[in-house]
Amino acid sequence: MSEAGQTGATGSEATTDIQQVLQLLIEDRRKREEEIAAERRQREEDIARERRQREEEVAAERERQERETERRLQEMQQHVESLLK
Repeated sequence: MSEAGQTGATGSEATTDIQQVLQLLIEDRRKREEEIAAERRQREEDIARERRQREEEVAAERERQERETERRLQEMQQHVESLLK
């Protein structure tokens, strides 16, 4: 009977060990999935920030070009007015 008792205890211990290993694997996978989700969110935030920055740069360049066009137009108008005088 002692062999059966030992085998039962060993089987129970093995089951507990397997359960612990499985629990660790599940926890590791959950942590990795959380890390992947956090990395994905960070990439999305980085992409959004870069997109906003490019849009701001384009808007600033457009504004600069509009000011330059307005300045040149005023110069041309002044030149035409001086020719007409």
